[in-house]
Amino acid sequence: MLCRRGSVVVNNLIRIVLLLQAWKPPRTHHDSMSGTCVLKMDHYCIWVINCVGLLNYKAFLLFLVYTFLATFLATAALVNGFIIYFKELQEEDPQPSAKPAVLFLAFVIDAAFALAIVGFLIMHCRMIARNMTTIEMYEKRRSATGPWQFDRGAKQNFLEVFGKSRARWFVPAYTKEEVRELLSNILRSRPPDSDDAELTVSRGFSNNV
Repeated sequence: MLCRRGSVVVNNLIRIVLLLQAWKPPRTHHDSMSGTCVLKMDHYCIWVINCVGLLNYKAFLLFLVYTFLATFLATAALVNGFIIYFKELQEEDPQPSAKPAVLFLAFVIDAAFALAIVGFLIMHCRMIARNMTTIEMYEKRRSATGPWQFDRGAKQNFLEVFGKSRARWFVPAYTKEEVRELLSNILRSRPPDSDDAELTVSRGFSNNV
């Protein structure tokens, strides 16, 4: 057995959360904020005040997409005010209007938000293409292992997150069937070389019955 990050690993297959004394499914991490284990946990987001995981990752991504579109459109709408602000500075008006200065400040804030969000979107798009979470990305970077074991190809990885129905790709929610499929896929996922481990563990269970 190997103790790691508050869990016990038995033959690389069964993990027990030491804090909760419960079975820990594959690709699951303990969220200290809520005190629960989250399937395919990505991170805890202070903007939505919730842990981003398997069942709300799509909603989080669409939140980023729609926020980026809103800030981008607001920035584009404020370009004219940005230009007027610098024109007034050059004219040295003795009684300058405060409106261009406010528009300039709003332009800078919106542009900064848009740039920050597009950076997050690019990072998450790369992780979706590899079927990887933020936590798994940093763990893999530290371990420097071979090819990612859960990568099923960019297209299949995308469909796993957004679903097979194109009409629902931009809806931040899953149907009951999609939730059932997500849970089935994540609970069936196993690390490499787990066949021998499963056989060993199952024999151990059968001997104890």
